[in-house]
Amino acid sequence: MSAFTIILTRDVTESVAVRIDANDREQAEASALDLFFSGVALDWKKDDGLSDPYITGIDQAAD
Repeated sequence: MSAFTIILTRDVTESVAVRIDANDREQAEASALDLFFSGVALDWKKDDGLSDPYITGIDQAAD
């Protein structure tokens, strides 16, 4: 019998609500993404949903 190393992965999402003052929806979306990429610390919360686990890697273990 052989031994295997298996990587099991599941996806977890996080969300944060930010208030953005803007002239329209497109500007608000762009400003929210700019805020994220600026490095400002945001208070992320884990969402309720998790994906089912799936295999992302498998290698036969060295004997």
